[in-house]
Amino acid sequence: MNHLRSPTVEGRHAGFEAPELALEHQGIQMIISSEGEPAETLNGRVHEAFIGGSRAVLLTMGPVVLTPSVTALFLAAFSKTAEAAVISGRVSEPLGGSSRLQSDYWWSAGDAAWRRNDLLDWRRSQAALELEPCHSPALDVALIPRVIWERVGPFDCRFQDHLGDLEWCIRVRKAGYMLYHGLNILSENRHTATIRTPVAPFQEVYSTLLLARLHAAPAGLASVALHRLAHDVMAELERVEFDADYGVEISSLRRHAWYVRNLLMALRRPRMRSSIATTLRAFGAALRPPKAPYS
Repeated sequence: MNHLRSPTVEGRHAGFEAPELALEHQGIQMIISSEGEPAETLNGRVHEAFIGGSRAVLLTMGPVVLTPSVTALFLAAFSKTAEAAVISGRVSEPLGGSSRLQSDYWWSAGDAAWRRNDLLDWRRSQAALELEPCHSPALDVALIPRVIWERVGPFDCRFQDHLGDLEWCIRVRKAGYMLYHGLNILSENRHTATIRTPVAPFQEVYSTLLLARLHAAPAGLASVALHRLAHDVMAELERVEFDADYGVEISSLRRHAWYVRNLLMALRRPRMRSSIATTLRAFGAALRPPKAPYS
């Protein structure tokens, strides 16, 4: 995969301005979004920054620590990409005695859900900028140019706090702009031992199905919904004692009879019925058009 490199950034820990001042001098406003902030509020803050003349915003989701060296790398990336690409950094967060990195999304076919990469913390030199094209970054800390925001539009409020950044990045790609990971733009979140509050079951399923309807990601709405239902049924069947039912020497007919019996038992369980009902409600909600664009 191709990489972009900038000239070496000298003096990583000395001789730098405070991050906020360094950004402001380049026409970039820092926006710190707290967990659970409504998308409408965040959209309004970004809009106000651009109305005020900012060339870009550096958006951070939560208490991310920005060092002068990280700020310098973001500024180098902004210049390198001619203000025409979204630059995503990586966030290191505590996990037991080590750390993990959150950087992008991937589709887990086994879970029928979007997951975020949890990588062991690793360090790269921050002496020179390293950019790598990416498709599905998580915007925990990201530089968003005004020209892209004005072309693509704000975050879709229907996603609330789940997959909204992924959906926005898909629109960025469709508009013809690039998304880059700053491989060595590594910030730290030292204030929490967890990535975020768990998403409500309905919102998780709804966001997944809405993304499928809007962008066929990873497939169309009907396909993803059926995949989700099949996953829920199989997950419930895994809780049945198959080993007690199936033997090596039993006939195929008896084996299938036991399977149907266990399937009916699973479908009668409240957890299974609730899961199916959630998926069907989310499917119906995903079909409804929004009252206004991205609302």
